Amino acid sequence: IFLRGILSKTSKSGTLAAVTQIGLIAGGTMMSINAQKQAMAYQQQQAALQRRQYKMQADAATLEATEKELERKRKYNSQLSTNRALLAQMNITPDSASSRAFFKANKETMKRDVERIKMAGVEKRLAAMYGVQQADVMSAAAKSKYRSGVISTVGRSLLAAKPIAPKDSGSSISPSPRKTQIFLPSSLTKPLLIKYFV
Repeated sequence: IFLRGILSKTSKSGTLAAVTQIGLIAGGTMMSINAQKQAMAYQQQQAALQRRQYKMQADAATLEATEKELERKRKYNSQLSTNRALLAQMNITPDSASSRAFFKANKETMKRDVERIKMAGVEKRLAAMYGVQQADVMSAAAKSKYRSGVISTVGRSLLAAKPIAPKDSGSSISPSPRKTQIFLPSSLTKPLLIKYFV
């Protein structure tokens, strides 16, 4: 009975130590996961900030191109009015072949300038939208990294806790049937042996 009590106390101490160790591992796992989650949130915030900045640049490029187009057209119309007034002062009809060729050349120049302005605006917008896409990729990568990090952390924790977990293989309190031993008195053992061999 005394030996059984000692073994019982030893078993309880070992189980308590194992449970405590597993609790420490679980706590460390949660701290690691929370740290990874905070890192992901920070990276996604940075990506969102960059996305807004690039989106503003794209919108600004479109607005700038539109304003430049309008300004170039206003300048053309102003020059057209001035040229017609000069021709009128010089008593030159605007319907003459030279006048029509002159006005046509000016108009074609204006159209080419407007087209270049549009193309420059599109290039700036595309460059900014590429930055928007990269920011989205950065945000998605941060989320993917967080998920893989959590899986890896949990896996390592499970591997670390497996050897520590108490085994259900029988103890001094509730012994396993495989380890149960029955001792018979010598007075009972001898007759059984004799009966067996007889």
